[in-house]
Amino acid sequence: MSWTEPKTFILSGLAAGVATILFLSWLRMVRPGTATGYELDSIAACVVGRVSLQGGRGSILGAAAGCLLLQALRTQITMSGFPEEYRTLVTGIVILIFAAAALARRKERG
Repeated sequence: MSWTEPKTFILSGLAAGVATILFLSWLRMVRPGTATGYELDSIAACVVGRVSLQGGRGSILGAAAGCLLLQALRTQITMSGFPEEYRTLVTGIVILIFAAAALARRKERG
């Protein structure tokens, strides 16, 4: 293990802690299931942003672009009057489409 790996974990944990404090201060309440389902959104944002699920490839800008695209889809679903369950369905479909496209690109290269 090199010295950069512990620094990366420390920075990741610090960023997660700060984000949690900001999120909960915005909500002004805490319950056990407060952020349930956000894991799927973060995975979907990374997949859409062309971050490799196997690690080693991707960028912060790509993940941010994926997050913006998913938020636009979420807003469109909400504004169209569809139930909240459709957002989860669309997020799952988006993950499958982009993961399949990444697999096809990888197979095409070699």
